[in-house]
Amino acid sequence: MTGKPVSPEPRRHHYVPRLLLKGFAVERKRGKFQTQVFDKQTGRTFAASINDVMVEGDFNAIETSAGRVSFEAYVSEIESRAAPLIDRIVSTSSLAELNVADRMTLAAFAALQFVRGTAQRVMSVAAAEMLNKRLGVLDVDSVIEITPDDGKRFGLVSISKDLAEYASHFATKDLVLFQAPAGSDFMLGDNPVVLENLEPSDFFGNLGLSCLGIQIGLPISRRHQINFWCPSILTKAATSHDEVKGQIQAINAVATLSPGGLSREGKALLETAQRALSKVLPLLESQASGVALHLAPEHVVRANSLQVSHAERYVVSARGDFSLATEMIADNPGFRIGRRMRIN
Repeated sequence: MTGKPVSPEPRRHHYVPRLLLKGFAVERKRGKFQTQVFDKQTGRTFAASINDVMVEGDFNAIETSAGRVSFEAYVSEIESRAAPLIDRIVSTSSLAELNVADRMTLAAFAALQFVRGTAQRVMSVAAAEMLNKRLGVLDVDSVIEITPDDGKRFGLVSISKDLAEYASHFATKDLVLFQAPAGSDFMLGDNPVVLENLEPSDFFGNLGLSCLGIQIGLPISRRHQINFWCPSILTKAATSHDEVKGQIQAINAVATLSPGGLSREGKALLETAQRALSKVLPLLESQASGVALHLAPEHVVRANSLQVSHAERYVVSARGDFSLATEMIADNPGFRIGRRMRIN
């Protein structure tokens, strides 16, 4: 009896999966999704099917002396496990239904997006070229030979050897869900896992996955972004909440005991404390319930600016408003490409 023929592996590989791109697209026909694309290098904007965006032939495969090696099935399996979780988060605007295994799955998926894209490959080659310039000045014999496939090889080796370690860093973070307000949309870049840190930087920088205060963001739809935050952030927020709440209670006690009530200065202190409490309380309530934290429009702009600055070339949007990207590039042409490592 003859078994079913094995389907050949697809040769067109997305480096940002369609399960994410769909969240930034409009369904033009049943099952056919179209997104708006901005090319940072040329400034061109165009519409495209999500099947034809952030995709490259044999992106997850390489020819070696032993034959063709492909990681497409491996990355597809990780995506398949994450897809229903992301769909559930988007439909419910909540993390409440996620269990520990679900959170581990999302950590692995986010780690995969962190290491797999074009930006990581380009950065590795750029860093090697920069090091060559430094070594060339000191000792021509020390220059490292760089081949066109080195960036690709680095990316695939990183998936095979480093993904578990990266996933462990994501898994130790607090998961926080953002929701954009009506009239504001998140954008998605071709290097969608973005890093930010509000803590002071030391000699080694502050954007490492294990750095104190690191904030890691990944948009999953035009309305939602999942974040992996250093636990110190919510710990500080909880401490601040308790301190401010104590101040408010003390001020109210003074008001109760004072025949004339609060002085002008006391009222000003109370208003300041209440404003501080109103800023931190929604975050803590969101974390406790799992329900998405609703952002102000300016915070969505900040998140989108990180997508633009981290993207190597392409940014997509369901709405097609790329005014932020064009303004950023006009102010700083360096944003036409993604981030680069500096070697001093």
